[in-house]
Amino acid sequence: MYLSRLEMVGFKSFALKTDLAFTDGVTAIVGPNGCGKSNIVDGIRWVLGEQKTSALRADSMDQVIFNGSKSRKPLGMSEVSLTIENNKGILPTEYSQVVITRRLFRSGESQYLLNKTQCRLRDILDLFMDTGMGSDAYSVIELKMIETILSDKADERRHLFEEAAGVTKYKARRKEASRKLEAAQRDIARVQDIVREVQKTVNSLARQAEKARQHQELSTRLRELDRMLFAFEYAEEYVILKQLEARITEIRQRRELAEASVTTSEAEVVSAERGQQEKEAELRIALDAETDVRTAVSEVQQQISVLDERTAATRRALERIDREANESQGQRSTMDEELARVRERLVAVVEELSQAQTEAEAKRQRVTEASERLAAARSETAQRRESLQVARQSLNDQRAQVDRLRVQAEGLQRRLNDTEGLQLQAAERLRAVEEQIASEAADLPALDAALAEAESRLHEAEERERTLRSEQEALQKDSEDVRSTIAHNSASLEFLVGLVDTTESSKFLLNTPEWTPSGEKLTLAEVINTDERFRIAIEAALGDAARYFVVANRDEARQAIAALSRNNVGKATFLCRDSIPALPDPGQLTIDDGILGWASELVAADDQLRGAVRGILGRTAIVASIDDAWRAVGTTSADSAVTLNGEVVHRAGAVRGGSTSRTEGVRVGRRERIDQLRADIATLQQRAEDIDARVRDVKSELGTIDLRKLGDDVRRAALVRNERMQRIDALRGRIDDIAGQRDALDRDAETFRTELESLRVASEESDRLLTSSIEAVAALESDLHTVQALLLDAEREIEDLTNDARTSEIRVVRLQGERSTLESDESRLSSQSLDIEQRREQREAERSDLHRQLEELAAERAHMTEQAAKVAARLAEVRSVRESLELSVREFSAAFHAAGETVRQRRRELDTTTNELHDTDLKFNEIRIRMSNLAQRATEELDIEIPEDPTKPESDVPPEELRSNVQELRRKLTSMGNVNFLALEEHERESERLHFLTQQLDDLVNSEKTLQETIAEINRTAREQFTSTFVQIRENFATLFKMLFSEDDEADLTMTDDEDPLECKVDIMAKPRGKRPHSIEMLSGGEKTLTAIALLFAIYLVKPSPFCILDEVDAPLDDANIDRYLRLIRKFSENTQFLMITHNKKTMEAADTMYGVTMEEAAVSKVVSVRLAGERERSVA
Repeated sequence: MYLSRLEMVGFKSFALKTDLAFTDGVTAIVGPNGCGKSNIVDGIRWVLGEQKTSALRADSMDQVIFNGSKSRKPLGMSEVSLTIENNKGILPTEYSQVVITRRLFRSGESQYLLNKTQCRLRDILDLFMDTGMGSDAYSVIELKMIETILSDKADERRHLFEEAAGVTKYKARRKEASRKLEAAQRDIARVQDIVREVQKTVNSLARQAEKARQHQELSTRLRELDRMLFAFEYAEEYVILKQLEARITEIRQRRELAEASVTTSEAEVVSAERGQQEKEAELRIALDAETDVRTAVSEVQQQISVLDERTAATRRALERIDREANESQGQRSTMDEELARVRERLVAVVEELSQAQTEAEAKRQRVTEASERLAAARSETAQRRESLQVARQSLNDQRAQVDRLRVQAEGLQRRLNDTEGLQLQAAERLRAVEEQIASEAADLPALDAALAEAESRLHEAEERERTLRSEQEALQKDSEDVRSTIAHNSASLEFLVGLVDTTESSKFLLNTPEWTPSGEKLTLAEVINTDERFRIAIEAALGDAARYFVVANRDEARQAIAALSRNNVGKATFLCRDSIPALPDPGQLTIDDGILGWASELVAADDQLRGAVRGILGRTAIVASIDDAWRAVGTTSADSAVTLNGEVVHRAGAVRGGSTSRTEGVRVGRRERIDQLRADIATLQQRAEDIDARVRDVKSELGTIDLRKLGDDVRRAALVRNERMQRIDALRGRIDDIAGQRDALDRDAETFRTELESLRVASEESDRLLTSSIEAVAALESDLHTVQALLLDAEREIEDLTNDARTSEIRVVRLQGERSTLESDESRLSSQSLDIEQRREQREAERSDLHRQLEELAAERAHMTEQAAKVAARLAEVRSVRESLELSVREFSAAFHAAGETVRQRRRELDTTTNELHDTDLKFNEIRIRMSNLAQRATEELDIEIPEDPTKPESDVPPEELRSNVQELRRKLTSMGNVNFLALEEHERESERLHFLTQQLDDLVNSEKTLQETIAEINRTAREQFTSTFVQIRENFATLFKMLFSEDDEADLTMTDDEDPLECKVDIMAKPRGKRPHSIEMLSGGEKTLTAIALLFAIYLVKPSPFCILDEVDAPLDDANIDRYLRLIRKFSENTQFLMITHNKKTMEAADTMYGVTMEEAAVSKVVSVRLAGERERSVA
């Protein structure tokens, strides 16, 4: 097995079509640096499937396409074909010759062909796996790979051993099996989780299903009893409702009358109280005015008494003066007697004055005490009035308290009524929410169906998309195949069209305008045709006749001959259709496996040319092999025989043969083949357009498949369903909230009832306190009247005491005046005894003063008398007003007390009526609510029509027993808790799902076990092969190392971390020429190269590589090592093909074939070949 041919077009620097033919020996490729030698190696790597651009010395894959030069444009495609002779059957295929082709277009499209049939890269890689011919195998060795092979990169070094041991495919299978195992284990874990969840669901649903069956039985029985009990209860409630309705009407009438009476009485109380308060205020003003007037009267009377006493004293003084004047003459004689009498009288007056002053002081003291008592009486009266006012205020407060309690009671009653209304509303809301839950839940099946439908549409769209994408991939593959075929046919057509005879005469005739035949300028080989496998043989049999021009007549032939003669361009042969005779067929020919038939009869030609073909080919037989040719000319009537490879044997003993060129046989049927190729290309182009149209349709349909929208539809459907479930959950939460509110309302109602009861007790206490306050006010008013009477007595007493004191004071004044007079008399008598005349004058003067004083006192008394009359009249008037007001106050107080008692009595009657009405209303509302609840429950739950005039049903079971049975059933249903009524259907569905998942889990577990066993078997087989191969390579490496160095040198291979040989590290130990390096890194470049070569050929000995490419591997070697290297190459070249890129002359001398690479044109490589052999002929292509 070896590489026989390499064809490159547009690959890197090989812009032109380049064809390299290799022998199975040693081929050297030489040339200056930069001329493109290594591009040949890159081309071989690339066509073998190399995907790493770095290995191809490029940044991107499109850089392998010829990029143009100064004189050439860039190409749009790169193509490399490698022909491998599989004569030893190393490649796993039935073909003896394998052609690998790889194409790359600038658009990024690529193609792989295997024997001109489009295939995948995986097919190429699988073909070369474990053959040592892969793109990354040891069949291609570069100088830089020497360092890589001998470096510390254990994976790359171990890969060589794996290739040699043939375990790469096992590792690939193990990797794939491990991937499948991981996927299976993930699926097992996922399915186990699902099974556990589904098992829990099934167990839960089993219990729920049994519970649902029990619930259905109890619910049916409860419904029957509820229907019967409803009839009893509704009829009873209806009778009570009618009775209460009549009673409420009668009580409301009585309450309206009582409310009117209370309103009237309260107005009377307010009027009486307002009148009493006004009269009491007027009475207080009158009492104050009377007191002021009494004080003014007393003061006026006191002033009048003093004036009267002063007037009397003045008159006595005048009488004295007159008496003295009358007696003045006799006084002198009696002066002593009178003085003695005056002095005696003065002593008596002084004594009397002292007594009178003492008496007056005592009377003033009594007046003061009486005044204090009067002030105390007045203070007590004021206090009593204030107490009365406080009592009245307290009475008003008590009345206000009673009113407040009544208002509070009415407010609480309203709140209680409102609460009871809210309770009804809560019950209504609860019913409405339950209805809403039922309504929301009713749509759940439709929402589930919509979700399932959306998911189904999504799955269908996904499946359709997968189908379309598969179809698209298939169409694209078909398109690539068709376009590849079109390209191949186009290339073939271009080749056939460009294939012309290279003789000077033929080229002239084809191109000259001097020869213009009636038809196309065609040769005989182009006009006739034959089966594909006979083309080479027919062309060989025709020989030079294949180049005969076929013309319509002899004139056209003469025209052509004349043109040739004129231009002196040689001769040509023409077949004139009008001159071709009709010849018979050659006769019978014994046909067997080797002899295939007469050449003339295996050719397809028209009737005119048939004679020419028979004349030219004569008795030439077509045979399979050269031996059959000799047998045909020796045993049959054939004059000559042609093999399928174009070898010719003549009866005369001549034989013609050799290698088959690429263009042999292509001229036969060229015209027909060109037409056929053009027709095929047109058909294929139409097919490509149809495929493209279908691809566009598929893409268009794919464009219409909006998985995102369908996914959004699924998500929206799921969202709607989830929102519906959330709303149902929220409504269930609202049920709990409403139930909580209803409980709170129940508590509030109970609280209100308790507070109403407390207010009723407080109201009764307030009524009792109000009665006590009214009695206290009456008592205070009675006490005030008593105190006011005492005050009047005190005022009369102080008036009497004041008068008595005033009398005493007048006596004192009188005595004081008499004393003054007596003193004056004494002084006068004592002083006047000396000058009676003087005394007379003084008496006259004094008389004048006394008369004047009398006049003044008389005027003042007259004024005071007038004032006293006015004050007395005012006092009488004020006293009359006071007495009148006191009478009015007593009258208003009595009226107020009577009106208050009337109000209290009528309010008690109203409260009694209101309470009676409220109690009756409560009972009526309770009955109505119970009937409404019964009716609602009967309509919604029991499906019973409500009768307009219900009557009790006839039944042997009393209502009490029915209620007991219903409560027992409800207790059982309540004790069951929440019931899933869909549990039966869900349980069946989930059980089927559990069964399916359990089977799937068993399949996955069995698959996991199978994969584990497969991986274990792969590991065992791979380890055995790797270990045995490693041992062979190790032995071979030691032997070859000694061959390349010396017998005393040592080299060895060791595995470290060999618990798993497939993942171990391979260490190389090399000790040439007595050296003892610690590692191969300490070796020279040449020693490393020889060590790598030794390792390469050690691997080769285990599993020989069909070919080996050495890219300047000999560069680090000196002449001595080159000789050793070449000896090893020659030894292995007997069974291995070597392609060596080198600059070393000794290596060039050792080559059987040598190609030179030059770059005559900038950026365009060109190949020159030289064949070398011992005494070998040399030829240059």
